[in-house]
Amino acid sequence: MREKSVFYHPSARHRHLGARPSRCRWCLGPERMRIVSLLPSLTEIVAALGLGDSIVGLTHSCDYPREAVEGKAIVTSSEISPYSMSQAEIHSIVCGALANGHSLYGLDAQRIEAADPDIILTQAL
Repeated sequence: MREKSVFYHPSARHRHLGARPSRCRWCLGPERMRIVSLLPSLTEIVAALGLGDSIVGLTHSCDYPREAVEGKAIVTSSEISPYSMSQAEIHSIVCGALANGHSLYGLDAQRIEAADPDIILTQAL
């Protein structure tokens, strides 16, 4: 078995296994990072920081800023549609999900994996 090359990053924060530092996404800078954002407000913050081009995956709720979200992979889904459901229907689904310990949103693991993110931005509830 061939040994992998190990390159130590000058900052000593991470090391490179089998790849030269010149190809490391972290070494190339944040503009080369691949980001999945699972919260619309975080998508806006990433875009405001000038990293909109680094976004590779979003939630179904992310719609702003347009130039940062257009053409990006949607990696979540929801049974709730405020455009086609009444408030009573939405209330029923939300209460049922909470009572049963279910999430209101689904993650598409295959799409997230295909997006090949370096970082996934989310929040705990």
